[in-house]
Amino acid sequence: MRRRGLLWIVVAVLLVSCWLPADRTGAEVPAQEVSFLLNSSSPTLNPGGRVSVSVTGMDLADLYAYELEIQYDASRLTFVQAVPVLSQQSSTKAVRVIGDTVYAAYTRTGDAPVDNGSLSLYTLMFEAKAAGEALIHLISATVVTRTNESGLQKRVYPVDEDVSVMVQAAGPGGSTPEAPGDSDHSVGSSAPSGPAGGKAEPEEVSGILVQTPELDRASGIAVARLDEAAWRQALERAQADASGARTVVLKMNEIVGAEHYAQELSADMLRSNGADVRIRIETPYGTIEAPGNMLNQAAWERLDKVQLVIGQADRSGLTQEVLQRIGSRPIVQVEVAADGRRFAWSNPDAPVTVSVGYVPTAEERTNSEHIVVLYIDPQGNMVPVPSGSYDADTGEVTFRTTHFSSYAIAFVQKTFADLESYPWARKEIEVLASKGIINGMTEDAYHPAEAIRRADFVLLLMKTLELSGHGHSDADAVFADVSRDAYYYEAVSAAKALGLVQGSGDHAFEPEKTITRQDMMVLTARALRLTGKLEGSASSSALDGFADHAEVAAYVADDLAALAAAGLVQGGAGRLHPSAQAARAEAAVLLYRMLNMKQ
Repeated sequence: MRRRGLLWIVVAVLLVSCWLPADRTGAEVPAQEVSFLLNSSSPTLNPGGRVSVSVTGMDLADLYAYELEIQYDASRLTFVQAVPVLSQQSSTKAVRVIGDTVYAAYTRTGDAPVDNGSLSLYTLMFEAKAAGEALIHLISATVVTRTNESGLQKRVYPVDEDVSVMVQAAGPGGSTPEAPGDSDHSVGSSAPSGPAGGKAEPEEVSGILVQTPELDRASGIAVARLDEAAWRQALERAQADASGARTVVLKMNEIVGAEHYAQELSADMLRSNGADVRIRIETPYGTIEAPGNMLNQAAWERLDKVQLVIGQADRSGLTQEVLQRIGSRPIVQVEVAADGRRFAWSNPDAPVTVSVGYVPTAEERTNSEHIVVLYIDPQGNMVPVPSGSYDADTGEVTFRTTHFSSYAIAFVQKTFADLESYPWARKEIEVLASKGIINGMTEDAYHPAEAIRRADFVLLLMKTLELSGHGHSDADAVFADVSRDAYYYEAVSAAKALGLVQGSGDHAFEPEKTITRQDMMVLTARALRLTGKLEGSASSSALDGFADHAEVAAYVADDLAALAAAGLVQGGAGRLHPSAQAARAEAAVLLYRMLNMKQ
């Protein structure tokens, strides 16, 4: 066992530098009723897969700083990163790896408020590299408390808490990376680079370009730069997936002191390629996956170099309502920068995927579908992002966006008082309402049995799949009976522009008319095909299991068969009821299944 305490020196220096009395930092205090828990996001994974391990402190009081000592099986796991879970405002972290031991420290600074209760302290990410059982061991935790009466007090808690992860053997033709030797280096670095990072050429590891960024101490931004030659070589080696898309993966090592990470590259890399070329930028603060047509608009033509930037957002300007809603959960800032300036990027035709590591609480793990993403607009308003979801396998919250800004993780549990008689739809309604996709007829009532109108279903369909009619002629997207003042005008017009709806003749849509179950399913099939989630056709025999399949209209049969084959249509009591009016509860169940379809 290596001697611990390396980072306690760092924490002590940080405290002293904030004009706190040095003679208090080493004071010992009596034992407290404090315990620590270690949890993993997955008990098993394959070589190359990643697992998140969370450290939680129970019954903590007046917490000001802490250091964790964690040992892991370096023969089977590679340490990737460690991120503190508590608020980043008025705080500093320090992480160090010595051989097979991670030292992760965190401290408030100055007069920042202390934390109390059962708290998530750190999230550690490991990547599997060799088959077998890998043990991760929390050896000890050093806790610093601060009170008005006694100032700073320190106590070391021996913990001896373990969690094991089983790494599966590589499949046929697979391989397992060789284990690196013992080293003493900054987190994530492939070689010692100093606390602020240094200029280093990208190193290709298993098809991934690993970069050590340079830290600009004035701005707190660590920048990795990719030249044309390295880009071309990486693109040539990238393997196409089933859809023909190629992804270049750029990974940044962690740099102590960095508040944001920026990937600098030629604007042509994001301007001259199509959506079938993607760039995945993995940083200690999160991942950005951008399509090669992200900057294909005229406004970006003059730029030579651009930076995609991700980091912790500044909380100081947020309202109390926002802060209370989010709590200590992460708020990530995603930006495009060039020529020393930040730009407002938006491109409805080129959605970008963002992933952020997150360790849910016990309650959140039980109801993980209620972990949501909120876009915080320039006015401080919170707007739900329908695609936001938590993946327990990766330990990340992922969402898609067509514009960059600040995005926060939140936990929302919305319900309605009139769902007791609808157990088959209750979960689906509550999840969609928590994600901001559907609303009740009132604050407390959903009216699940009420028939849904054509315009309302189209609105929900467009919102669920985050579709827009951008780039289509406005004149071609207008129905005579859809008023520009109607709340559903943009959704219906966009659906028409995309070819999802054709209307009912005489250039009319009949927005207030209720929609039948079969028409609801036709619109769903068209939208799923447009997004690539539903491909090909299915035999009409897919409907044979329904007693009333002969009642399905001819123009609907193929689409219903495809949806039934995909598991989206299950009917009721062995019947489709194709001509019946679709109820709001039925619409919610269909939308929920659609939202959870894999691409």
